[in-house]
Amino acid sequence: MKILVIQCGPLDQAVVASSLLVGLQKKYHNAVINWVGSSEFLPLLRYNKKLGEKFSIEQELDFSVLSHLYGTDLIVNTSEDKRAVPFTSAVISKNLVGFSGQNHQQSTATLLSRILSGKTKTHKHIIDLYYGLAGLKWNGQGYGLAYYPKTKQTREAASYLTKTKPKDAPKDQLKLGKSVLEAVDSINRYKAVTTDDLFVTHIAIALRKDVTLVVKEELPYRIEFFGNGLLSTV
Repeated sequence: MKILVIQCGPLDQAVVASSLLVGLQKKYHNAVINWVGSSEFLPLLRYNKKLGEKFSIEQELDFSVLSHLYGTDLIVNTSEDKRAVPFTSAVISKNLVGFSGQNHQQSTATLLSRILSGKTKTHKHIIDLYYGLAGLKWNGQGYGLAYYPKTKQTREAASYLTKTKPKDAPKDQLKLGKSVLEAVDSINRYKAVTTDDLFVTHIAIALRKDVTLVVKEELPYRIEFFGNGLLSTV
């Protein structure tokens, strides 16, 4: 079986969507899973053995790309981005779930879209919502990243705050690297991270850090900290 996952949204959504790789591999044993996403995010999937080919959403849909995607049995489009449309239309597949245009109003994509835009709230976890989008049942699985940071954990706690300034936040300031891999390496140096950034939050959770997510308003969905974090409102 051949599966194509499309995700060209913000980095935090891409990290969450990577969890589908775990669920898809479990449901469809020995399936070949290809990924189309932003070039900024692709390095985080470079070493993921659950994946076949990785393509940038920015690249041209030429013969070499289409030849790899030919014969796709299932397309999971997890992004509303219009750049996903050429891929969903060019890849001939009878099964297309998620954001597709044709079934958008009739699928769980509608709910996810409203939740991400803040128009609707839910008690479900964000990973659970993405699993529902792909027609999967979430049983507490984590993220599907397979990058092991080059740095070692050598420091206790740091803050990465851009919108909020809680008084009890760690004084040590986290400085993210320029690339996505350098950013992960930066986060891995610390045992605990306090942040108001969703990308940093999801990466820190994936790295099993003690995470404090600081928000001004309640999130429209729940985040699974896997016992190593909490949500703090200021």
